[in-house]
Amino acid sequence: MDVSKFCEQGGREYNQDYAAFVEKNGKICVAVADGLGSYAGSEIASKTAVDFLISWFESASSDDKCLTKKSVKDAVKAAHDKINKVKSSDPYLSSSCTTLALVVSDGKTSVMAHVGDTRIYEIKNGKIYKTTKDHSLAQVAVDKGEISRSQIRNHKNQNKLLRVLGGAQYCEPDITTDFFALEPGDGFLVCTDGLWEYVFDDEIEDVFAAKASAYDKIAAFKAFHDMRASDGCDNYTAVVAIKENDREES
Repeated sequence: MDVSKFCEQGGREYNQDYAAFVEKNGKICVAVADGLGSYAGSEIASKTAVDFLISWFESASSDDKCLTKKSVKDAVKAAHDKINKVKSSDPYLSSSCTTLALVVSDGKTSVMAHVGDTRIYEIKNGKIYKTTKDHSLAQVAVDKGEISRSQIRNHKNQNKLLRVLGGAQYCEPDITTDFFALEPGDGFLVCTDGLWEYVFDDEIEDVFAAKASAYDKIAAFKAFHDMRASDGCDNYTAVVAIKENDREES
């Protein structure tokens, strides 16, 4: 896989987004989290969740069981528990919590999990094949037919979340599994709301349809963001992972 990321502070005083990826034993793990800005110390929650899941993957990647819904579900629950353990040692962190989006793939089987409104876009043949469904009041409005999905970006309840990690109650992730093999150019965009608010679906498809590196695709997404976002914008983060061409075709 060809992988690239950015994690930008935007116009905020600090960055509560956190992202990481690792490739090991022919598999890849991408984890992106967005600490809730209105809760003190949520940058610790986001970093704790991502670091925990990357460490879990590095330990589990030698076993194909890491590509099962149960394994991923158990790992996300353990990340939640880790956040609460960290919180218990510092009263400042008592209300901290985070969103999470996680992808584990060997290029043939891909398991995707998310909590909150950090999104996973799965791309095949230059088109959005699957997108995660936000856990937010704005998404509820979409489900009721009150607004279109594209209107989530500007909805008054866009940032009012129904599920987070690290809260008093554990919220299970939505988990999906895709058994279709990734072809060259196929892959994933995993990003926080600070990015997807400013990048439209057709632009995501255009970027992935173009023959370009993950680094160039990331740069294109950042350019769309910077063209539209205000000076005081939210933190914004993205990871692009695409299947490379065979070496002999490179």
